[in-house]
Amino acid sequence: ITGAVLICVTSISSGAAFAQQDNSPLSGVAGILGQKTEPAPSADFVRATRPDENDLKYVPTGSARPEPKSKAMSADQIRGMEAELDKLRRQHDRLAGRRPAPVATKSVADGGDLPKKPAAAKPACKLNCDVIKGRPVN
Repeated sequence: ITGAVLICVTSISSGAAFAQQDNSPLSGVAGILGQKTEPAPSADFVRATRPDENDLKYVPTGSARPEPKSKAMSADQIRGMEAELDKLRRQHDRLAGRRPAPVATKSVADGGDLPKKPAAAKPACKLNCDVIKGRPVN
């Protein structure tokens, strides 16, 4: 019973990664009790396709970002590209039959007018509307 308690306490107190090490107490106890397993050797095709451990090319973390292949655009180049894209957008809108969005003259924050509310629709029939709203009909 003492051995079983020792195994339980050891397995609970040691982490999974620690328990998998060859020199951990849990590994030693499992070996004594005949419960330790050894990993099977890798298959031949696996060993043949693995790269040489000395020839691995790891990318170090925290390395400098590579320089972009193109240079930064000047302000004139950016304006020219924006104009070209706007021209293409207008052309596609025209082909799709869409009307251009109205251009705002002034925002409300800058003293512009609020958009006007559409006029309320007139009721189609006064009799039905009055009855529905609970008004007496004359």
